[in-house]
Amino acid sequence: MFNNFVLGATGDEINSALQRVVDIVTLIGGTAFTLAIMIIGLVIIFGSVSAAKMRGLWIALISCIAGAFIFFSANWLSGAIDGIAMFAHFL
Repeated sequence: MFNNFVLGATGDEINSALQRVVDIVTLIGGTAFTLAIMIIGLVIIFGSVSAAKMRGLWIALISCIAGAFIFFSANWLSGAIDGIAMFAHFL
């Protein structure tokens, strides 16, 4: 009720707008990390990198994989997070 009075919008409108924002942010972040994975992979495959610098490339590759996983899982779990937030709102 407070949201309707202050914002003049229903909970469904707010939830759909928040869902769109989450979709856009996770799409941009996931795409950026996926592109970084591809670029680092190409550098590892085709680049003539010294053995001393290969460790840093593998760490960067694993870090980008973890970042992509976080963004894609946030997109996948956004509905569940929204449900938890709505449940907490009623408590």
